[in-house]
Amino acid sequence: MPPGGRVVGKYLIVTADDFGFTPGINRAILQVHVEGIVTSASLMAVGPAFEDALVRARSARRLGLGVHLVWVDERPVSAAQKIPTLVNAHGRLHSLSEFLLRLHLGLIRRDDLERETRAQLERVLGAGIRPTHVDSHKHLHVLPPLLDLILGLLQEYGIGAVRLPRERVPFSVSWAAAGAWPRALAVTLLAERGRRRLSEAGVFFPDHFFGLFHTGALTEPVLLAMVKRLPEGVSELMCHPGCVDEALRAARTRLRSCREEELRALTSPAVRDEIRRRGVCLVTYEEAAQRHRLGSFV
Repeated sequence: MPPGGRVVGKYLIVTADDFGFTPGINRAILQVHVEGIVTSASLMAVGPAFEDALVRARSARRLGLGVHLVWVDERPVSAAQKIPTLVNAHGRLHSLSEFLLRLHLGLIRRDDLERETRAQLERVLGAGIRPTHVDSHKHLHVLPPLLDLILGLLQEYGIGAVRLPRERVPFSVSWAAAGAWPRALAVTLLAERGRRRLSEAGVFFPDHFFGLFHTGALTEPVLLAMVKRLPEGVSELMCHPGCVDEALRAARTRLRSCREEELRALTSPAVRDEIRRRGVCLVTYEEAAQRHRLGSFV
């Protein structure tokens, strides 16, 4: 969070990503919110199950909802002809590698990025959702051009918080997630560079972040280790719960069966008990940001 008063106590935002991606993921997110520790979800405006997510969210009024901006892999909200540098010949957003290459070569126009970003934000707002925060698919918002873009839009859309995926040191070793570590290190370094920009803009972000190095391997033992080592301040835990269905099997993602393991971990009585034992307060982005503004972290 931006420099200010010292936070006394331990506060944890538990955010489930990919709300709106598939019906099975939507069901799981509601389950881990009602039966487990999830306080927040990041909604994909481009998600094939976006409308299903909206219906389910109406029964979970205490679930904080942010916007999970997507610039790769999926079908855009905008008409393809209006964002030609963002899409391939099939009208889909470029793959991650293609997007990064084109961005580096200057082949993606800022106007196209802004148009699609606005379209995603406006689809969520148009559904009656007041977003608590912004994050992004593959954490692309930590790239300097994209971070500058969203910082220019936050005030206009009334959003005051952004995820900062800056995980300093893994809290436990998991060889199951080792393949994700090089990308996690790169994301962490970029997020560290973006920290000052967020602070200067007066945007709220949690003090600590967890889940990046254990993407796809967030098990009950990992969660217990995290809770035991949770530092003072506001932390965010990113997770990807889900139920494997036909839509998920057909989707472009490496995270499939591991989502069901996360569902079990996030609803584990042992994890909930450890959170209570350690005096950790579960909060949403909105609650954390409001307490920060009022200086009421005591």
